[in-house]
Amino acid sequence: SLFAVARQLIGRLPLQLAFTSKSEQGFALIAPGEAAAAPAFAGDIDPAMSRADAFRALAAACIRAFATAAAGFIRHPGPETIHRMRVAIRRFRTLLRLDRDLFRARERQAVTAAIASVFETLGAARNLDILLAEIAGRAGATVPADAIAALVAERDAARREVATRLRSPSFRVELLDLVA
Repeated sequence: SLFAVARQLIGRLPLQLAFTSKSEQGFALIAPGEAAAAPAFAGDIDPAMSRADAFRALAAACIRAFATAAAGFIRHPGPETIHRMRVAIRRFRTLLRLDRDLFRARERQAVTAAIASVFETLGAARNLDILLAEIAGRAGATVPADAIAALVAERDAARREVATRLRSPSFRVELLDLVA
């Protein structure tokens, strides 16, 4: 199958799951600092859909939002893309909880564990982004420069960890398996 070939290629090449069109990719080359954001929620569902079909549509929207934000983070790491990835994961986790009976326990546990691990990695970076923004936003705050430098170094290390995780073949296969 196509997904089996993709899994093999992911082990050999730095392929990323992408939902962008050729024109969107071209515009990203022209304006590299402006990473395109996926729509906040683009799950097209219809009242006539079965519950399983509605789940697939909503899950696909969450995965698309995550993958788009992840691609943006790889190009330009920043607090907004981390935030968008976390929002997409929270929505997907909520969807899994609401529709838990659509899955076998083993499948649900595997997906939930993978999601929790990514969410934790993103959380470390996001928390430091928020802390640094809070410090910068306080007028007259007297935080020692070495303390700020230490926080920036820690945040940068957390962002590198996010990038490493997103680029890892095991993560890319997990994301592909969610789509399959």
